[in-house]
Amino acid sequence: MRRNAPPMTQITPNQAAPDTIAATRNRILVTTDGSELGNRAIDHAQSLAQPLGADLVILYVQRDASGPMEEFGKDRVTPADIRRRKEEMTAELSQRYPEAKLRFEPRLGQKVGNIVMRVREQEQAKMIVMSTHGRTGLRRAVLGSVAEDIMRHVRVPVLLVKADQPVVEWHG
Repeated sequence: MRRNAPPMTQITPNQAAPDTIAATRNRILVTTDGSELGNRAIDHAQSLAQPLGADLVILYVQRDASGPMEEFGKDRVTPADIRRRKEEMTAELSQRYPEAKLRFEPRLGQKVGNIVMRVREQEQAKMIVMSTHGRTGLRRAVLGSVAEDIMRHVRVPVLLVKADQPVVEWHG
């Protein structure tokens, strides 16, 4: 026996709750770590945003400064290094993507995935675009996967970009 489909309800802006109206704006959140692979995700997101008429929000999660135990390590990061990197990223991203909103978030010991999910909610982005190394097996188990963590917990589409994927030109 075939069931009838439930009736559809159309909500016009003046009937919608305020959070529903805000969510109707098209916005894509794209993450980068400043690497070539990370910035490639921005190119993919931009190619989608233009024909969709979506705003682009670029998120860069800043590394924490090195703690006392790492003071003499080769990968030591000072607060001055963090400020300098933010200035470099701002200049580079502003020039390459002048229409995008830039967000710089300090890590402060938090998981990167949690920061991405919080910013997605704050910005009310309808999609997340991010790069992935495509690790599998033991390497993924040991190193973890920020992308996988995000995909499990968000309720919006997530587009994962690997290094060898060419940017597609979308047409509206």
